[in-house]
Amino acid sequence: MRHVAPPLAELTAQAQTLTSAGDLAGARDVLADALDPADADPRRASPDLALAAALQARILIALGDPHAARTWAGFAHAAEERLHGPHDERTIAAAATYAAVLHRVGSHGRAIAFGLMSLIRAWLARREHRLAIVKLNALSDRELKDVGLERDQIQTAVTRGRTSVDQGLISI
Repeated sequence: MRHVAPPLAELTAQAQTLTSAGDLAGARDVLADALDPADADPRRASPDLALAAALQARILIALGDPHAARTWAGFAHAAEERLHGPHDERTIAAAATYAAVLHRVGSHGRAIAFGLMSLIRAWLARREHRLAIVKLNALSDRELKDVGLERDQIQTAVTRGRTSVDQGLISI
């Protein structure tokens, strides 16, 4: 009978638990085994793979190995940007991790550029959300109903997307 490895999300959760318990080396090893056979092209990365790569980069930084972290931080940033877009908080967090790695390996100019980029993207995303909330709140209850929203759903629709409202992920 062939051994089947647990799903990547399960291994990532195990690594997060080990990290929380202070076992960074154990967490690194769990993720190294999981990421070793992974496709190295971030254009084909799944959300689980992007999350695992980002965690591995942070663990490697904490263990004092920024050169090893550089590959996973760059992969995570590229994958998160492709998966979620440049304004998503996961992409911004991955950019910040990549900037920290670049700084630690001596690529200060690139680190500053990534750091500034993540700050600007975070500011733009928050600004977009605030403007959308203001515009939706300015609509009448009838106009909101026409677009399928109720007033108490505005915040969630803007921050989590329309899908979260449609799937009932908010309490009414």
